[in-house]
Amino acid sequence: MRVSYQFLQYDPPAELDWLIGPGLRHPLACFVHISIAGRLPYLSGLVIRELSVKAAMQRRAGFTLVEIMITVAIIGLLASLSMPSFVRARTKVFRTQFVNDLRIAGDAFQMYAMQRGGFPPSAEPAVIPEGMTNLLSKMNWRDATSIGGRWEWDFERFGCKAGVSVVSPTFSGNQMAEIDAAVDDGDLTTGSFRSRNGGYIYVVEK
Repeated sequence: MRVSYQFLQYDPPAELDWLIGPGLRHPLACFVHISIAGRLPYLSGLVIRELSVKAAMQRRAGFTLVEIMITVAIIGLLASLSMPSFVRARTKVFRTQFVNDLRIAGDAFQMYAMQRGGFPPSAEPAVIPEGMTNLLSKMNWRDATSIGGRWEWDFERFGCKAGVSVVSPTFSGNQMAEIDAAVDDGDLTTGSFRSRNGGYIYVVEK
C-alpha cells in the first residue's frame, strides 16, 4: 500500500481525530501527519483544500502596521481640513445667539421704562436689576453670555443714559466688530454698540 505524507502547520478540527490521533492535537497549532491509503484518495484533496482556505483566512485576519498608519493619516488629514469650518460655524452660532439675547435685553429694559417711566438703577455683572426678573425671563441674564463674559446693566454710565453691557467677553476685537456690523455700523468706537472700559455696551437710550 502506497502512503503519501503532508506536513502542514494547522489546528485540525475534532472530526479528524480518528485520522491523526488526538495525541497530536495542540491548543495553538500542530504538525499534521496525514496518511492516505489507496482506499481514501478523495480525503487527501478535501483536507488540503480545507487547510489552504483556513491558512488564507489566518493570513488576512488582521491589519498590517502600514495599513493602520495609512488609515490614521487619512483620518488626521480629514480632521485638519474640517476643523476650520467647524470653528467658523460654531463662532457664527455663538454670535447669532449673543445678538438675539442683546436685542431681547434691550427690548426688556425699554418695556420697563414704558411701564414705570424710567430705567432701573445700575446693577453688578450677572445681577438682575430690580423689577426686571419677569421681563428678562426669555434669556439667561445670570449665566455667561454665548461669547463669554457676563451681562451688566448700566444706568447713566459710560457716556449714555442706559445700556446693556457685556463685561470681559472672550471674543476677539475682530469678532466683536462682526457683532457690531450685525446690530449697528461695524465701528466699535461709535454708534449704539461700542466698546467701553472692560467690555462693550449696547446703548438703549443716549
